[in-house]
Order: sequence, then C-alpha cells, then structure tokens
Amino acid sequence: MPASTRPDVPPSAAVSAAPVLSVRGLTVRLPGGGDREHAVEGIDFDLAAGEILCIVGESGSGKSITAQAIMGLLPKRLEPVAGKILFEGRDLLPLSDREMQAFRGARIGMIFQEPMTALNPVLTVGDQIAEMILAHRRLPAAEVRARVVAALAAVRLPEPETLRRAHPHRLSGGQRQRVMIAMAMVHDPAILIADEPTTALDVTTQAEVLRLIRQLRDDRKTSVILVTHDFGVVAEMADRVVVMRHGKVVETGPTAEVLGRPRHPYTRALIDAVPRFTTGAAAPSDTAEKLFDMRSITRRFVRDAGLFRKGTAVVAVNDVSLSLRRGETLGIVGESGSGKSTLARCAVRISDVDEGSILLEGQDVTRLRGRRLMPFRRKVQMVFQDPYASLNPRQKIGRILTDPLRVQGHARGPARERAIELLRLVGLEPQAMQRYPHEFSGGQRQRIGIARALVVDPEILIADEPVSSLDVSVQRQVLDLLADVRRRMQLSMIFITHDLRVAAQVCDRIAVMQMGAVVEQGPTGEVFGNPAHPYTRDLIAAIPGVAFFSETVD
Repeated sequence: MPASTRPDVPPSAAVSAAPVLSVRGLTVRLPGGGDREHAVEGIDFDLAAGEILCIVGESGSGKSITAQAIMGLLPKRLEPVAGKILFEGRDLLPLSDREMQAFRGARIGMIFQEPMTALNPVLTVGDQIAEMILAHRRLPAAEVRARVVAALAAVRLPEPETLRRAHPHRLSGGQRQRVMIAMAMVHDPAILIADEPTTALDVTTQAEVLRLIRQLRDDRKTSVILVTHDFGVVAEMADRVVVMRHGKVVETGPTAEVLGRPRHPYTRALIDAVPRFTTGAAAPSDTAEKLFDMRSITRRFVRDAGLFRKGTAVVAVNDVSLSLRRGETLGIVGESGSGKSTLARCAVRISDVDEGSILLEGQDVTRLRGRRLMPFRRKVQMVFQDPYASLNPRQKIGRILTDPLRVQGHARGPARERAIELLRLVGLEPQAMQRYPHEFSGGQRQRIGIARALVVDPEILIADEPVSSLDVSVQRQVLDLLADVRRRMQLSMIFITHDLRVAAQVCDRIAVMQMGAVVEQGPTGEVFGNPAHPYTRDLIAAIPGVAFFSETVD
C-alpha cells in the first residue's frame, strides 16, 4: 500500500508534488560483445521532494547502473550516450568528476549494498565519517569529532563516543549498515540513494534499517531512491515504484497500483514469484520413522585468543535437540548469530560437537573419522549459501561433479554419466561440464551446487540459506527445483533460512533458534499461525510486506 495509507507512516511524510530529481532519456552504452547494446536505455522518472521511490527488478535489469549514473560513479567502461539527470535545475550527466564532488556526498548521499566492502577496514568508522565531513567543509578537529558522534547517534548506534573508535570488522552487519547511513546523511543531503541496503541482513535487522531510513526521510524531508529486488521491501517502503527489465522501464506508478493491479506481464511474474507467508497449514504426520536425530548438541568456540590471552568461550549452539523424519523438510530459522549455520555444519560433520550425539538411522556418527565417515558422507550432503565460494574456481564443472563419485570408488565413465544426468535434472545442459563456475549466473551456480550435493544419491539434504542471495524469480526456480528433486529422489531435508516467507512455503516443521538455543519448534502452520515465543512473534512482525504477501490455509 502507498506510504500515505500505511499506519506506521505519519501524516508529515506526505509527498510534495515538485520533483527534486528528473531523469530523462538516460541511456548508457555497454562495451561491445555483450548480450545487449545498452546497460540502460531511455530511462524516465521523477523523484518528488520527501518521496520514497523504489526501483525494482532482477539482477542485470539496470537499476544499480541508474543509481550509479545519478551519483556520477559509473565504471569507466560504461558510457552515457544520451539523456539528462536534472537536479536542482542542473544537468549532472555532463559534469566532470571534479564538478560532481560538489554534489556527491553533500547534496546526494548513497548507501552501498555491502558495507564491509564499502568501508575501509584499516580506518575506524569515526575517521571515515570525519573524511566525509572534511571533504566538503573545513572545520576544527573538536567540531568534526562532535559531528561524528552526532551522526552515529542519529542512526541510533549505541555508545557512539566509544563506537567511533571501532574498526568495521568489530561491528555487526546491521551496525555497519547504520555507519554507512550515517556517512550518507552527515551533510543532510536532499537525496539519499540506497542500493540494496538490506539484502545481506536478517529479517529483524532489515526491519530496523528500513525503519531508520523512513524515519530519516520523515525527520529531514529527504527524498529516497531505494534500489531493491525484494517486493516485500517495496510494499513496506515505497510511495511509487519503477520496474526495470533488461535496461528499460516497463512499468511505473503508485505502489498500491503497481502491486495490486500490475499492467506489465513481467511485473505480474515478479509479484507471483514472491513467496507468501503461509499460516494455518495442516500439521504433517508424525508417524514416519526418525531418520536423523540430533541430541543435546553443544558447540563452543574461543574468541579473541592470542599468544598471551586465553580468549573468551562462546557457546554457538547450546543443548539443541532436533529430529528429522523420513520424507520431511525441517526448517531452522533465526537471525544471524543464532547458531543455525553452526548447527548445520555439525549436522553434516564439517564441524565437531563438544557435547551431544548425532544419530543417522539409529547409529551414532558423532565420533567417526576418516574413511569411517564415508558412508555418512554419501547419505548426508549439503547445499551451501554462496555457490561461488563453495565451487572451486580453478576446476571445471565436470570435475567438480565427478570428484565426489571418484572418492566413493566409481569409475570415470559412470561418474561422468551420473554428472550429466544430474545436470539435466537441475535444468542445465551437458556442455556445462566444460565450463568454469565464473561463467555461470548466480542461479545457475546454485543449481550446480545442488547437482553436486545430489550426485552421490544422498538420503538427507542440508540446505544452508540456498536462495538468500538470489532474485525473486530465480529464487522461485531454485525452490521449485528443490521440491522437484526432493520428490523424485525421496529426500529428507533440513532447510536453514532467515526468510520466514521461504520457510513457510518449503518446510513441514519449524525450529526457531535464538542465541544458540531452540526457543520454539513444531508444525509450520502452528508455529507461524500461533507463535508461542515472543522472539518468534518479533521475527514474524519484522517480515517486510508481511500484510501484503501473506495467506492463510484452512
């Protein structure tokens, strides 16, 4: 629904009709040899004072290129060849980099997608905000320091005087993103551009960052361009929406109109692909046999240990007991740091447990090592969150898929035939065997990761955030693929995610983790439809666009 009718947006957020930015006919040429001539072509839109405008589309749609063009930060290989970007009556497009410095940061601020990459790891966050201040104003050191502390306090960071002396790696993901917002807002710009500012954040941190952006808009009357592929964020934040595909605008309009009555088939397809938050579904049968049993699992780590320091013991997983029944999908949800990925690594025996036991078909596999683990490895496989990081960039796909079979004792010929069979199962052609991971899209790499996990014909698949970094349409394809292979191969699955909408679509039962412990578990419909624990209720309340993208099953 549009911002003016959302209950959490005050009347003061009403949008002025006067545009603060006008983009007309923006066209940026790609280098030769690409799949199309232009990165963006003929882009037209206005941004009103005090408005939140969402630019939405899949990867490669041109939305980030549009944001970079406004900031004058296009890569050198991309050339603007037509159009205007009018800000305060001046066309920004023909300005030199030196001329753009007067606008960049001072009048137009930007929040980048990955704060850990955008922040300098060797400087404190206070020094980096101070650099932003001094780039536009010469002030005494004491005043700069006061402004840094005030900027950190404005984005609701705790103990700003202490935090300004911290380096980025000492902060959580949400805190780093707040530092990026503080840097972007330190000069009270007229426009704030946020490029996928919450993609890597869990649901509660995402909600906090979005709430902060909206509050800054309301308090300072800043206009916001929010670049995203998440229609939940669009439903939660946008006054108006621009939908992009293949470098062109295919639809634009008020949020309620675009989401409720989309005109373009592409917009309808994107909205249809958004996973609905389903509650009230029937509980699965509990008569099936227990296939996999984790009993009282505890995993500890030592943090900040050094030559003369013992370090601090951290309990990542604390006395967790979960079971997986044959043919079932068990979802494990929670925020970053809740222990769900550590539990997954323990379950697949990548990481040892300090206490507790893991039983596969009644056999305790907790203390198995070396070759004694090989039967377990064949039966329990993992799909990792980042398929690019988990695939060897120096090996062709053929070797990546056949090596697990060769280790299990299969001959080269049968191993190759099995690899080709799995590639076809996940929707890829046999020619993929001769290519390297970097030659595939993110969705294709995740399909390869699924094929690698399935190549040894496992009984259990452990999927750790397998769709968190994918566009909504690609996410839907991968989820449909997992459902298809689970049915064909009669798999049981442990599905780990921080996206409760995805969990509601995929999982039969849910376990909710907080600070290393399971605080609630049960059938998906019961846990999400009538949550018993306050933390579960907080997670559900934080889902962006939950009111729009939800449904109840009788």
